[in-house]
Amino acid sequence: MSDEQGPAGTLATALRLHRAGRLDEAERGYRLILRAEPEHAQALHLLGMIAAQRGRNEEAGDLIARSLAIEPDVAEAHYNLGVALQALRRTEEAVDAYRRALRLKPNVAGTHLELSTALQELGFPDEALAAVERALALDPASASAWHVRGDLKTYAKGDPDIERMETLLASGRGLGPDDRILLGFALGKAWMDVGEPERAFAHLDAANRQKRAGFAYDAEADIAWLAAIAEGLPAGRLSELAGAGDPSDLPVFVVGMPRSGTTLVEQILASHPQIQGAGELLALEDVIGRDWERDDLAETYLRRVAGLTKPELAALGRAYVERVSPLAAGRARVVDKAPGNFRLAGLISLMLPNARIVHCRRDPVDTCLSCYTRNFSGRVRYAFDQGELGRYYRAYEALMAHWRAVLPPERFIEVDYEAVVGDLEPEARRLIAFCGLDWDPACLDFHATRRAVRTISVNQVRRPLYSSSVARWKPYERQLGPLLEALRATPP
Repeated sequence: MSDEQGPAGTLATALRLHRAGRLDEAERGYRLILRAEPEHAQALHLLGMIAAQRGRNEEAGDLIARSLAIEPDVAEAHYNLGVALQALRRTEEAVDAYRRALRLKPNVAGTHLELSTALQELGFPDEALAAVERALALDPASASAWHVRGDLKTYAKGDPDIERMETLLASGRGLGPDDRILLGFALGKAWMDVGEPERAFAHLDAANRQKRAGFAYDAEADIAWLAAIAEGLPAGRLSELAGAGDPSDLPVFVVGMPRSGTTLVEQILASHPQIQGAGELLALEDVIGRDWERDDLAETYLRRVAGLTKPELAALGRAYVERVSPLAAGRARVVDKAPGNFRLAGLISLMLPNARIVHCRRDPVDTCLSCYTRNFSGRVRYAFDQGELGRYYRAYEALMAHWRAVLPPERFIEVDYEAVVGDLEPEARRLIAFCGLDWDPACLDFHATRRAVRTISVNQVRRPLYSSSVARWKPYERQLGPLLEALRATPP
């Protein structure tokens, strides 16, 4: 690619490279254009898209905003700006961007769908449902839209939408593997709503099998890692390194298995005027590094914790506080609700000895059933096979028993989902007292708290407490044989 082509030729070449996934070469082409024409709106927009593809969402938003300042009537640029803003948790701005895109091009199903997810995060379920309905009117074969819609409504017997999804799935027309998985989870949820366990699990089992077949995962290595975590930080090692970390009492970590009530607890906490809910952060992993994503998880972890020093712990704690302090918005506490941080509770207590850790618990079968009905992405890879899920749960339970025995009780508490939904006020008061703050009755009206919530439980926390999820697994006992057998097994 050379200057001799001119901006038009260079743009065409860079676009071809971009579509072929050759991002480095495409980026060089766009930057070459911008050196010649700094106000080239399309090159700015496309360079922003590459930044977004690489997870550099702040840069993506800046570049696309610059392109729109030059050419404000490009619907695709407004849409891509919305995607970048949503990734940055600037959800209200993302909604504005999607709406601008739709004013320019009102009949784009994907934009209506993204608008729906953003509106869900902000707590506007009726508007979110209207947006996803529009997406389906424009694209009735959108598996993604059917999946999102299922989270926004409760199906009743005879609902024609169930038959429409069944017909779409059976036809297979235009459906890729991911589409079939999404429709399977959506239909599983729909048939559960109407009280048809056999039909629900026919779809859920198929969707989970397809999902599980799509990636390599060594369940036994993952379970061994959980055991190694406890081995690497026994009581003596924790005592030896105690007090070395950063003294900040800003962070509150909410941890536990997915679907155990972590979002509910965060929402209760975030309803207090002195507590900021920051959602599911990656800040802890960013600070300590991600060595444990390698195949030799247990060996890597044991080697890492064996070499920890007091100065290193202080530096790690300080780095974490520096990352999350801006999110606190001047409040006394900031909640980091990444459930998987239960693995790192011991390390948290060393890095940040004054941080609070809230462990959320729920009935094991209810927790695992709820996991099995969800199309998780990312690192929740243990949830797509009932046996693997049950064995992982038992290993998690054993690790939490270790933390319960060795972590300081004034910095580690456990909250049971069933207790919270059974009698909210004493549990909410206990949580706020644990955080070292005065009681505020706003915590009882958590469902009315206006804040962006980005989690698979987004719609549940917008409603007052309900107890229908307690002992939810009972009607599905026949379908949960492998899970129940795994849960009965002795943990490693």
